[in-house]
Amino acid sequence: MPTASGSISFLGAARFQGYWNASTNVATGSGLVGAVTGGLVEGLFATGTQPSAGYAATSMITSTIGHYWQVTGSGTHNVDGVTDWNLNDWCIYSGSIAGGTGKWMRVAFEDTIASIIVGDLSSSSFHMGVDNNKHVIFASGSVHSGSSNFVYDYENDRVGVGTDTPGEKVDVSLTGANGGIRVINATDNAYLKLDAPADEAAYIDFSTGESNDWQIGRRPGSNDLTIYDNDGANDYIFTWEQGGNVGIGTTNPTTLLDVNGTGRFSGDVTIVDDKKLYFGTGSYIELDATGGEEYLTISAVGEGIALTGSNVAVEGTLKVTEKIAHVGDSDTYLQFLDDEIRLVTGGRILLAAQEATQDVLYINGNLSDADFSVYANSSLAAYSVTNFKTLHISGSDGIVHLPFGATIQDNNRLTFGTTGSYISLERHVGSTGEDYLTISGSATGLVLSGSNVVIDGTLSGASPLLISGNAEQTGGGLLTDYVSNPSTLSADGVTVPESSNTVMYGPITTPDGSTFTISDSSLVKIIDLSEL
Repeated sequence: MPTASGSISFLGAARFQGYWNASTNVATGSGLVGAVTGGLVEGLFATGTQPSAGYAATSMITSTIGHYWQVTGSGTHNVDGVTDWNLNDWCIYSGSIAGGTGKWMRVAFEDTIASIIVGDLSSSSFHMGVDNNKHVIFASGSVHSGSSNFVYDYENDRVGVGTDTPGEKVDVSLTGANGGIRVINATDNAYLKLDAPADEAAYIDFSTGESNDWQIGRRPGSNDLTIYDNDGANDYIFTWEQGGNVGIGTTNPTTLLDVNGTGRFSGDVTIVDDKKLYFGTGSYIELDATGGEEYLTISAVGEGIALTGSNVAVEGTLKVTEKIAHVGDSDTYLQFLDDEIRLVTGGRILLAAQEATQDVLYINGNLSDADFSVYANSSLAAYSVTNFKTLHISGSDGIVHLPFGATIQDNNRLTFGTTGSYISLERHVGSTGEDYLTISGSATGLVLSGSNVVIDGTLSGASPLLISGNAEQTGGGLLTDYVSNPSTLSADGVTVPESSNTVMYGPITTPDGSTFTISDSSLVKIIDLSEL
């Protein structure tokens, strides 16, 4: 066996096409399956660099990697730069050189055995037959064999596993039990790499038949990892930006998690202390744990916060900064100030409670024309609805109205002014133990005024008793009972007013330093009780 004269020029599956005369450029086809049919081919090769078909255009033949012709006539015809062709040399079409592009090359006769590992020879010992076309041949001992479950489609440059008609560069077809592709590295990283230009996608398809249902991979023109719904809507369901942001329903997430659409949680959702759950561009909910106390803060922009429902229940203390206002009525509200609460309607302070040095409850704090009314229950059928007022204070004049009367308990006073005048139901200081309605006037006296003053009973009192106008007896006799005066005059002195007729009962004691003055035009008679 001749020794190879050069490096191995071709390694792979070769397909014998026929015989070629390098002097006349005339070829005869081998007639083998997949090869050029028999007969002469005038002008097999162009001179110099061959066209894309690998043959001269006039030959009407297209080359495939592995085509080879056996030289039966030596010559110098230029084929892709080769001009020294010898008898029995091979002219073979290879894609293993020139950057992977097809090119014809010379394999010297003495090198053919070393260069061609498996060849499509006319010899029966190597020819695999039509049934074994495309099979990848394996050597096991002295046995060379292949299978339709592992083929190489050299016409389309495809490898099939589990199929003899691969539709992709590597096509794996599985049947029966679970199976797949596994990559194992026992000592280092194991990975499956998808590499594509930056403006193209690199992805894994999840398909049903010929329909691409889902894609996972890198979008064209980005470095984002996406899950793509390929159902016709062309939706990017999930996007993970290279910077770390995750988007659902969006290809441009602006935060760590950006969801364009609705969401639902069947379990708890926790937001840690002092972190906000935002709504819109500024409103949020936050558990504020600063300052030692924890408060759930609901902060809103715009018009504020609306709590809706047939009932809104607050379990615990409701704290507000200042106001609880009526929606759509900005000047009606309940206002909270330091140690003060105000009820404001229509911008007027109608009721206020203030804690100060002197605690005060204000009614009509704005001093406006506001009435104050207290209503009785509807059981008072004798009165119309408008007359159910048991207490009414008119804002226009300050008059107090008591349509149903008023009761002051025993020994309590209804006081007038600041000089001590009052009305009171008090127990009499005498020995009888009877109750008397006491009307106590000022230092000047008590005036009963009217066109007629009627006293139904006995009129008694201290001297002088002044009656302006006519006095008529209606019963019991005027000045007949309980007419009295002190037996000891006041230390500050006693004065009988002008033009007064006075009767006093003695004996009368005048303390040291006291005076008893009788004004002009007045008459005083002292009658000793012993004379009565």
